[in-house]
Amino acid sequence: MIKKTISIVLVLVFICDVCQPQNIKDVIEKQKQEEIQKKQAAEKQRQQEEQQRQAAERQKQNIYLDAIASAEKNYNLKQYEQAKRDYQRALEIRPENAASLNPKIAEIDRLIIDKQYQDAISSAETNFTFKSYSQAKENYRAALKLKPENAAIINPKIDEIDILIKDEKYNETIASAENKYNRKQYEQAKQDYKSALAIKPENSSTINSKIQQIDRLQREEEIKRAEERQKAKNKETAKQVFVVIGVVAVLVLVGIFYKSPEEGTN
Repeated sequence: MIKKTISIVLVLVFICDVCQPQNIKDVIEKQKQEEIQKKQAAEKQRQQEEQQRQAAERQKQNIYLDAIASAEKNYNLKQYEQAKRDYQRALEIRPENAASLNPKIAEIDRLIIDKQYQDAISSAETNFTFKSYSQAKENYRAALKLKPENAAIINPKIDEIDILIKDEKYNETIASAENKYNRKQYEQAKQDYKSALAIKPENSSTINSKIQQIDRLQREEEIKRAEERQKAKNKETAKQVFVVIGVVAVLVLVGIFYKSPEEGTN
């Protein structure tokens, strides 16, 4: 009971002490100072973050400006592929500038296609001049893929090359056939003439006469070979007959030789 009474007295004394006017002012002042310190710390943090943001923004802007400067430089040097990459890099940094950057990229795409188209046409014309028709055809096809709207110009050139390639292949096949014909390689020559006929069936009259001529020569050769085989066979038969006659003659002579002594004894 005494301990409880003492505790109550101490609490009352503490309350009375805190409730003194001076102590209340001290508590309020302390709270104000703490509040001021918190605000100052928050402001300092805000300023630091703002400085960091501004530094990052300056760095970002510098990179953006460098990309734009590089793009414009490469564009003026007609290095369009690199210029396009520079503008795309700038767009990644500043997507909010798409309205100004995308038209530049689109223009470069058009210029790249124009250059590739002109290069393909130039290569096609060069290869055509040097009679590299297959390569020229591939070049014209590449140009057509880049600008299908120019089909009316390019397709006739491809058609012309197809005719020239066909003529070239036909002439090579005919030359091969004639060369083999002259060397009396008739079967190989006939196959070449048939290949030429497949290339240009419109020349069937001329080519078929060649094939018929070869067929005639092959028949004549076969007849000649058959006659030669028969002659060889006859010769072999005659040889065998001669051998038989010789053997018979020897046997007859031997028989006469052994018979004569017997006749003399008798």
